[in-house]
Amino acid sequence: FIWPAVFTVVGLALIFGKRQESSMKDIRVMPPNTTGEDYVNSSVIFSGENRVVVSKHFKGGKCVAVFGGADFNMIQADFQDRIEFDATCIFGGIELIVPANWDVRLDIQTIMGGVEDKRPVEMLTNNSDKIFVIKGICIFGGIEIKNYI
Repeated sequence: FIWPAVFTVVGLALIFGKRQESSMKDIRVMPPNTTGEDYVNSSVIFSGENRVVVSKHFKGGKCVAVFGGADFNMIQADFQDRIEFDATCIFGGIELIVPANWDVRLDIQTIMGGVEDKRPVEMLTNNSDKIFVIKGICIFGGIEIKNYI
């Protein structure tokens, strides 16, 4: 009896939760799966999304994945100082591919989920001037950080 109640509460919270203003005003035409936006805002529900971020003034992003998956390739992106990426993952997955010179810091709460940093140990740097903070929650899902050398 407890699990149906939990799923009902989570579903109602997603449906009737806090609404944010739509960003449909500033739609840009870009090549498929490429975004030059400085801020990435993505909601993936029962579907999938692949994005390549090429912004040289990247300001972070937000991704909500519910029963779906989102892949972000940020190898060509660049930023100054510190940015945050808000990740909410419920029964879904988020994959982030980051450059080698980014200092990735995790501030994620997990409930029966997982966060995995698959970058090589020698790539894990704590003295970079580019600090990429991943914040959020992961419930029955997974977040994966990768780097291609």
